[in-house]
Amino acid sequence: MKMRLKLLTKAILAVGLLFSFPVLLQAQSDSDAKAPATRTYAVKNATIVQAPGKVIEGGTVLIKDGLITAVGKNVTVPAGTFEIDGSDMFVYPGFIDGLTHNGVKSYENPERPRDLKPNNPPNNIAGITPENTVLDNIDLGAKAMEDMRKAGFTVAQVAPQGRMLPGSNAVILYADKATSDQLVLKNNSALFAQFQGGQGVYPGTVIAVMAKWRELYTNAENQMQNESVYASNSTGINRPTKNRTLEAFYPIINKQYPITFHAADQLDVRRALSLKDEFGFDLVIANMKDGWGLINDIKASNAKVLLSMDLPEEKEASKDAKDEAKAREERRAEFYNKYVSQAAEYEKAGIKFGFSSLSGNASSLKKNLRIMTENGLSETAALTALTTTPAEMLGLSNRIGSIDQGKIANLVISTGNYFSKDSDVRYVFVDGIMYEYEARPAKANGGGPAAEIDGRWNYKTETPMGSSEGELNFTNNNGSYEGTMTMPMAGPDPLPLSNIEVDGPNLSFDISMNMGGQTIGLTISGTVTGNEFKGMMDTGQFGSFGLTAVKNPGNSK
Repeated sequence: MKMRLKLLTKAILAVGLLFSFPVLLQAQSDSDAKAPATRTYAVKNATIVQAPGKVIEGGTVLIKDGLITAVGKNVTVPAGTFEIDGSDMFVYPGFIDGLTHNGVKSYENPERPRDLKPNNPPNNIAGITPENTVLDNIDLGAKAMEDMRKAGFTVAQVAPQGRMLPGSNAVILYADKATSDQLVLKNNSALFAQFQGGQGVYPGTVIAVMAKWRELYTNAENQMQNESVYASNSTGINRPTKNRTLEAFYPIINKQYPITFHAADQLDVRRALSLKDEFGFDLVIANMKDGWGLINDIKASNAKVLLSMDLPEEKEASKDAKDEAKAREERRAEFYNKYVSQAAEYEKAGIKFGFSSLSGNASSLKKNLRIMTENGLSETAALTALTTTPAEMLGLSNRIGSIDQGKIANLVISTGNYFSKDSDVRYVFVDGIMYEYEARPAKANGGGPAAEIDGRWNYKTETPMGSSEGELNFTNNNGSYEGTMTMPMAGPDPLPLSNIEVDGPNLSFDISMNMGGQTIGLTISGTVTGNEFKGMMDTGQFGSFGLTAVKNPGNSK
């Protein structure tokens, strides 16, 4: 009961405080998992992107009992098949998230013993539990899994939450199943590690984590050798003591599977590479954000890479900034450009990579992928990083990653090119189960007279648990909009808006903030009619809620 109360408290603190109301933990899914009498489906007359660079125009995909049974232009559809008209739609292989915590229960700090020695704590207190498996902590009802599926992701390598060595990963399907075992495509796919020390105990610093790593790995090598000697001839030799923590390193030493190191910045990447060079294990650098100066190091190391799908927010330079502030803004803009063009640079360098949503938000993934393609990443390379490359990294190319006969029926069907701004995911198949999503309504009068949004607006959000109020302020600077929004419990200062777009009466904008160390991103979109706005506020994994606003009569700024 205590653990469940802690989980509830965390969810409320993370988002609920933003609007002074608790958010429902189990929101209604906006998809509909279809279970018709037949398990045979056909998607007809569609543009089928069978694999990156391999396209079939006006083709058909036939699915039966969870598998792809035919794909091509001249496919015979048997009687009794549930048919989908794919005209004007694109069909892609289901996307693969290289590493994530989505669908994994929150980490809980273990209770500390009264006689705890901070310089020599038990392994579980120090965050060292590599013998654990993520399958023990899968949350079958997690809305984050549904949100990722809606974004087109059908498979993910999930990692346990924790600190230095929380356990091993697993590859799972984002499907509705009764047990976590039914989701598993591959257990023990990798060992998860990060440079995050214990809380108030050894190893508490990065240097200490590195030292502890060397100690554990060396001890594991020695114990494995001792066990091998004992197994070959045990006469006169003391039986080696069993140590499950060290045994968890055996598959790494034997190169049965890799270590996925969460290394977002360049320092952590270099630390992971140095450990790989020292011990020779197979390495996957996961959720890498700023690795643009490491291309040669990555190539030399032979390490695999999962780039982060999380991007920083673009901020426009202020025209009235002083010299010092202007220099800071120029440096910020320079680094922003490096972030958004990093994937393109890795493509040019010939480095294969997948993607990771370890620090991303499902609601922003499609937009961020589009930003990457707008900054030099080819759509073919982007699709490769979402499909065939992660399938290869995970050793599952024979089952997922492309639309081929005999493979698992994991598909993404969008209303047009997935990477275009106006397309929507319409259907997703996971393990042959169909999920249907409502497409966004067409923009009314888009391109007509632009709504006049200048000025102050009083807004109200409507949620299942009540309402919250605040103020919006928009300023038109020669056709380019700036704006702010006040948020209850987010501090007294208004927060800046980004990506403000006005298309006829349609208005949309983004806002992000930091609460308790977690970045929360919101997208508000709707329609302006005169001095009234009516729309929705998308909070990502926490659901969508209604938002209305009325312009102040004085229209003062």
